Amino acid sequence: KQNFYKNKNFIQFYDKRLVIINPEFRFYPTQNKMKVDYLVVSQNPDIKIAELTESFDFEQLIFDSSNRYWKINKWIEECSKTSVEYYDVKRQGAWDKAI
Repeated sequence: KQNFYKNKNFIQFYDKRLVIINPEFRFYPTQNKMKVDYLVVSQNPDIKIAELTESFDFEQLIFDSSNRYWKINKWIEECSKTSVEYYDVKRQGAWDKAI
């Protein structure tokens, strides 16, 4: 059985699924939200948190260290208004999850 799968911005490792949201990522309208464990926001994409919550059912949003502080601050403000759980690598250090 294959434990690692990657297709463009979609990654699965064992039973954990994550999507990398970067400037190249394209949202496609769908009636059903995609179920993933984590969304990793990378390289300052022009997105709103509401777009993510409309398209994905996820546990946690992760802002990696490639994002600018002002963008992260804007996203954190949006997260606090919608109760989205997030992790900020720039401020909190490496994200670590036991599998």
